[in-house]
Amino acid sequence: MKFLLSLFLTFIFITAAPSQSRGRLDKRTLYALTSTDKRTIIAVGESATITRTLDGGKTWRTTIHAGGASDDLYSVAFADSIHGWAVGRNSLVLRTKDGGISWSRQDMKLTSSLSGIRFSDPRRGWIVGARGIILKTSNGGVTWKRQTSPTTTDLWALSLTDTNHGWIVGAGGTVLKTDDGGTTWTESNTGLTVFYYSVQFLDTSTGWIAGGYGAILKTTDGGKSWIKQNQDPDFQFFKTNTFYYAMGFLNRMTGYLMGSRGTIMRTTDGGDNWIEEKSISRELLHAVHFTDDRTGWVVGSDGTILTTTDAGSSWNVHVSHTVKK
Repeated sequence: MKFLLSLFLTFIFITAAPSQSRGRLDKRTLYALTSTDKRTIIAVGESATITRTLDGGKTWRTTIHAGGASDDLYSVAFADSIHGWAVGRNSLVLRTKDGGISWSRQDMKLTSSLSGIRFSDPRRGWIVGARGIILKTSNGGVTWKRQTSPTTTDLWALSLTDTNHGWIVGAGGTVLKTDDGGTTWTESNTGLTVFYYSVQFLDTSTGWIAGGYGAILKTTDGGKSWIKQNQDPDFQFFKTNTFYYAMGFLNRMTGYLMGSRGTIMRTTDGGDNWIEEKSISRELLHAVHFTDDRTGWVVGSDGTILTTTDAGSSWNVHVSHTVKK
């Protein structure tokens, strides 16, 4: 299994070179999205694509090769409504100081691909990436300092509950935790070696992680123990082999998982039961983000954008009128 995971990660980090042959702008894969208010959504993806709407998705303004870059962008986060960052392959970091109108490179003096970025407040944020890299800013992204990491495995995603408490997940079943703002990171053992792609904590005690081969796990004690969810009662395996790449919980009871082949899983009881929703897409779904308790957005491969206005009870393929910058 480690060999297969290594091959998959190599595909994501190395061989997924930007495609210049795709004719339609909306066919470029989108890997991540965020929002600065209910109507302003920013998504990033293949070939340094950044697309932004200011009117709740009616129109989108898209830039390909933002900041003069060509590498894929895997994650995006804003410290406030004006200052944002996007990170990706080959240590690519793009920064905006005008709410996403323009983007410029930020030299990190690194060679590692970067896959996740989050801010806990306007001044403090973290970036994670390949070979166990963890970076932190304490001055609103002006400078980033490398933190001591207990692993050399590839890290993919992170979740922050405040300026001191955070979680990181990645390859080989890696789960890292900090209680002191990243001064120290310690490993949390889930008993599995799958690649974890998504993590979300609602507070310092309750959180979920999900990843390859149907893995869904929950903790209610800050990672001291993990409960396998959606597990086959007759076997030690999960009910599906789906790879879950994105997670979004609205509250302690209601949450969603997005994954391969357009899979959307929903729980209304904190994950005790997961139900697969009717699929409206066969594309790989990379990210989910809710702008309020009813409105959510999903992005994925081949330019896929899905949206809900009823807290996920139904999802629709979003058709936008895109303007190229």
